[in-house]
Amino acid sequence: MGKLTDRKVRNVGPGKYNDGGGLWLAVAKTGTRKWCLRYTIDGKRREMGLGGFSDVSLAEARNLAAKYRKQAKAGIDPIEARRNARNRPTFTTCAARYIRTHRRGWKNTEHAHQWVRTLKTYACPVIGAKPVDAIGTDDVLAILTPLWNTKTETARRLQGHMEDVLDYAAAHGYRDQANPARWRGHLEQLLPGSKTR
Repeated sequence: MGKLTDRKVRNVGPGKYNDGGGLWLAVAKTGTRKWCLRYTIDGKRREMGLGGFSDVSLAEARNLAAKYRKQAKAGIDPIEARRNARNRPTFTTCAARYIRTHRRGWKNTEHAHQWVRTLKTYACPVIGAKPVDAIGTDDVLAILTPLWNTKTETARRLQGHMEDVLDYAAAHGYRDQANPARWRGHLEQLLPGSKTR
């Protein structure tokens, strides 16, 4: 393991060079250097690109290779996992889809504006860019805790909105059913004074 060095990676001529553990450096005749990982899953050999040397250092390529080898060992195809991760929408995207789907059923336009305003002001700066399947209880608490005792009504409304958006994401298969913004049996146990709600 670890047959390559940074110096060798920069200076070798065209060809394929093995670093061990399925990690290879492919050098084209043009001098372009790209990393690839070879692995076996379900008895089939696969090869996935890990990026070019200009973007991914030797150390980073080794870390990526270790991560993907671990996935393959657990029976998860790294290529499929990466493809699925790219297709996971962010919280902001899911919130926009939820609002678009439900806004016609809301009583007035102010309700829709309030939804957007509350999420945009408090949730999106913290979790807006996160894929919905990467959002956990810690993220939700980081948003709600500072508001809970000072802007209680806003915090409660916000909690309900986040719960709805994450339920929407789960219903569409973007995340599992365990909702980190769920009130009953979850956040009610974690936020101060919640039992009086």
